[in-house]
Amino acid sequence: MIWQELRWRSGVELGAIKLEGTHTWRRGTLGVTVDGIDTTALGVMIPTALQGLGLLLFRPKLRSTPAHSGS
Repeated sequence: MIWQELRWRSGVELGAIKLEGTHTWRRGTLGVTVDGIDTTALGVMIPTALQGLGLLLFRPKLRSTPAHSGS
């Protein structure tokens, strides 16, 4: 998994991604543990790691979207 390479020398483990909320108010939550203790990703990850994680999560969606022609 790519995260194993990105987290080099880090005690941060990624857990399950869950979709929460109802109707038009939905969000994704990411389970995270630091040295075996449950916490939140935003509290322990530096901004560049969060950005990289976002790219990893949404890259498959970007690749599966058909290209639009100019016509």
